Amino acid sequence: MNKVTKIVIRLSLVAIVLVAATLLYFSWRWDKTYPDTSYPAISASVEPGAVERGRYLVHAVAHCSGCHAPRDSLAAFEAGTDPVMRGGELPMGPIGTLRPPNLTSDRDTGIGQHTDAELARAIRHGVRRDGRVAPLMIGAGPVADADLADMLAYLRSLPPVASDGLASEVSILGKVLLQTALAEVGDVHPVFPIPPYAEAGDVSVERGRYLAEGPGACFGCHSHDVERDYVPAEFFCGNPDPWPDAAAPDNSIYAPNLTTHPTAGKLAGLSADDFVARMRAPRMYAGSPMAWENLAQMTDEDLLSIFAYLSQREPCDRDIGPTYVEG
Repeated sequence: MNKVTKIVIRLSLVAIVLVAATLLYFSWRWDKTYPDTSYPAISASVEPGAVERGRYLVHAVAHCSGCHAPRDSLAAFEAGTDPVMRGGELPMGPIGTLRPPNLTSDRDTGIGQHTDAELARAIRHGVRRDGRVAPLMIGAGPVADADLADMLAYLRSLPPVASDGLASEVSILGKVLLQTALAEVGDVHPVFPIPPYAEAGDVSVERGRYLAEGPGACFGCHSHDVERDYVPAEFFCGNPDPWPDAAAPDNSIYAPNLTTHPTAGKLAGLSADDFVARMRAPRMYAGSPMAWENLAQMTDEDLLSIFAYLSQREPCDRDIGPTYVEG
C-alpha cells in the first residue's frame, strides 16, 4: 500500500467519524428538553369579544389551522365554517412527516389538560409541555399579550375532538436540516421582539408592521436566516432556502422577495387592489407551505395595512430566482 492510498484511507475514516458524530449530535439535540424556559404570565381573556377576536387571530392572521387542521378540511372556510383543529400532517419528502398536534380541548389527544401558561409558552417560545422544542412554531410569530390572551380564549372554546395522536416522523437528515439549513430548531426556539402593538381598525402602516413582523409572521418565511441573524433591514428580501412541496416533495418552493425593488421584488408595480386580490386567490401550488386559505380570511383593512407597510420599506435587490422548481 503506497503512501497516497494510506492518506486517502485515513482521511476517509476521519470523514466517516465526523459525519457519524454530527448525526449523533443533531439526533441528541432534537430530543433535548428546556424545562427552565419561562412561562408567560398570560391567561385566557374573559373580556367580551375575546373568543371572536381570538378566532380571527388563530384562523386568519396567525394561520394556526393551516398546520393544525387536515389540509383537505381548509375548504370549510368557503362554506363559512372553521376547519377542526384536530391535528394536521405536513409531508416533507426525505425530511419526514411533521404532524402538528390536536388543538381542541380533548383531554387525551388535545390540549384539554394543558394550562394557559403551557399554551402561552408553546406559542411564544416554541417549547412544548414536555419541555422539548416544537419544530416550525415560528409560524405563530411574536404575538402581543392582548392578542395572545384572546387566542387562548378561542382555543379554550373549542369542543373536544379526538385524534389518532400520531407523532411526527423525522429522519436523521430532517433533524439535521431542521436545525441548520431550515433552522427552526435551535438550543431553544428564538424569541423575536414583538413589534409595537397596533389594534385592528383603519388601514395603517403601524398595523401592517405589527401583523407582518408579529402574529402573521410574514418575515419568518420571506427573510433569510432570521433565526440566526435577526436583521430587520433584511426582512422580506426573499429566502433562497428551498421548502419541499407537500404535494410533490421532489419539487421545491422558494419564498419570494416582498419589496418593491423593480426587478427582484414581487410588489413592484403591484397596486393595493392587486395585492388583496392575490391574497384572496386560490393557491398556485397544492403543497405550498403558505397558508393561502387562512390568509384569505383576513379583513381588507389588515391586508391593505400589510401592503402599506411592505410598500414603504427600502427595496431589496435580492433575486432568489423562480419561486417553484421541479425535480
